[in-house]
Amino acid sequence: VVRRPSSSVRRLSSVVRRPLTPDTRHLTPLSHPDGRADKMPPPITATACANIAFIKYGGNRSGGDNLPLNPSISTTMSGCVTTTTVALLSGGSDEIVLGGSPAEPKAYERTVRYLDRIRRIACRSDAARVTSSNSFPTGCGIASSASGFAALATASAAAYGLRADARALSRLARLGSGSAARSLFGGFVELRPGLRHEESYAEQ
Repeated sequence: VVRRPSSSVRRLSSVVRRPLTPDTRHLTPLSHPDGRADKMPPPITATACANIAFIKYGGNRSGGDNLPLNPSISTTMSGCVTTTTVALLSGGSDEIVLGGSPAEPKAYERTVRYLDRIRRIACRSDAARVTSSNSFPTGCGIASSASGFAALATASAAAYGLRADARALSRLARLGSGSAARSLFGGFVELRPGLRHEESYAEQ
């Protein structure tokens, strides 16, 4: 689910339409009513649920894109929700707030590295304010990185004006955390392995 500041709520399928890959030749920024692709959009809020894997993947291939070596299957936990808002800034540097407090250095750097990938794909340089919180305790044994990066992928892609379908968003979430690819779907979900970015995605 993706939400804008108004009372309207749009489903994921209505926000993401065109496949998204790291190759910017295959991407088109969302158009704006006044015809400007660089217009500062309103904040975007997205939610995603954590998941627990029954069959885990045993590591990733080299290359840095979190390409799993084998398939994995999980179930999505509808009661464990991460809510993330991404607001683009007119200047300054990225601001990351996790659980109501400024992110620790390691979490800050990881989040900014991910935003940098989104910015390169979108051909934008705007800094962003990311605010994220969980409905469940962080560090309780439930992998919050899965729901966290799934929500961040959805919100940041929309905020930076990228069109993507659910499969493409799954690939995008995988770049932040392998298990995040599965958190974009409910029920039982399989993450497919692959030799290339486009081949590895999750589906219900």
